[in-house]
Amino acid sequence: MKPIILNGIDQLAERHDLADRCLRVTLPVIPPSQRLTETQLKAVFDEAAPKILAGLCDGVSCALRNRTRGEVENPPRMADFTKWCVAAEDAIPWEPGAFLQAYRANQSGSVEKALTTDYVANAIITLMRNRSTWEGTPSELLQVLEDVVGERVARLNVWPKTAPSFGKNLTRVQAFLRKFGIDVNRQSGGSRTITMTNEQAESAVNAHVGMSVGELFE
Repeated sequence: MKPIILNGIDQLAERHDLADRCLRVTLPVIPPSQRLTETQLKAVFDEAAPKILAGLCDGVSCALRNRTRGEVENPPRMADFTKWCVAAEDAIPWEPGAFLQAYRANQSGSVEKALTTDYVANAIITLMRNRSTWEGTPSELLQVLEDVVGERVARLNVWPKTAPSFGKNLTRVQAFLRKFGIDVNRQSGGSRTITMTNEQAESAVNAHVGMSVGELFE
């Protein structure tokens, strides 16, 4: 509802829930011959502003006209945003389906960057790669994953040291793990059993993320 622009050099959206709602833009390097002062940039923008506003108005008008023509099948996160952009494709102009393809590719890139810095998610992907199921308590799963990552990683500050802190990490990565065919079911009360099911982890990882994800601990 209220978009926010985050600017920086390093990966800013490391938390999965945030990364899954971001539009990631990598700006090109500006060569010295094309650099502008603030005054020059303002003059260029002021000249372009009417055309920019007109384009936005055309897009909104087109989206209003097309918004009831159909629903987006299997919409990603920010479904309303997606529906409006798809409805505005005729006015932008984009080829039908171009926005959804670009948006999903952008989300996959954000997922990859977030996962490459998440040791818990990578360890679970590595553990489940050749397994159909795993079941046990949080403490047991933490111990198994420590065997996967090795002593060096297990000593890092970013690695959870207790079952409660591990549970918080697991909650954050559950939605992303489902993208790779790994479903995590956590039972409350009693033994607090965790059941992980691998539907298509291998094919999903190969199709959507880079070679580093899930292979940090090979």
